[in-house]
Amino acid sequence: MAQRTMEDGMRAGILAAVIACGMIAAGCGKTGPQKHPAPLKNEPDGFGGLAWGTEVGKLPAGMAEDRMSDFMHQTAGMRLYRKLKEDADLGGAALSKVQYGFYKGRFYLVMVEFRGAGNFDRINRALSEKHGAGAEEQRAGAVSWMGEKVDLLLMKNGRLMYVYKPIDAEKLKDDKDKIARVRK
Repeated sequence: MAQRTMEDGMRAGILAAVIACGMIAAGCGKTGPQKHPAPLKNEPDGFGGLAWGTEVGKLPAGMAEDRMSDFMHQTAGMRLYRKLKEDADLGGAALSKVQYGFYKGRFYLVMVEFRGAGNFDRINRALSEKHGAGAEEQRAGAVSWMGEKVDLLLMKNGRLMYVYKPIDAEKLKDDKDKIARVRK
């Protein structure tokens, strides 16, 4: 039996997070039009000093392509970048990794990793203070917020995602079109 490497685990974790985020953004599991269970108040216009839609060519100094970027480009059609020196914290919780996702060269996704249940609670409290109470998804072990342009998903497994929906909708449509072409 082949032994899993740490990089295999990271790839699986990132891919699972991207899939979960896409499912929530697409409204999987809903049975028709519904009101958003937890509206996102004070929608962020970006993250870490980057505005949504920022083009890769306009990234500030100190950002570089993440080592998982090629894998994510091959599997999910997106590129990942990281700040060379990330000093982010959220609600007093240290963030162990922050990845900035780009589709067609435009910023649309943030994937954050953190460790510890106490940090989940700190981040949840900080997000709730800023954006209103989130909707708890007991089965998924997550809390979510849905805005007009941005969705947030905070997972007890140590991940937080921000998705800029206008670009994500374009990506979902392109993915759907690719699948349809392959099935023909």
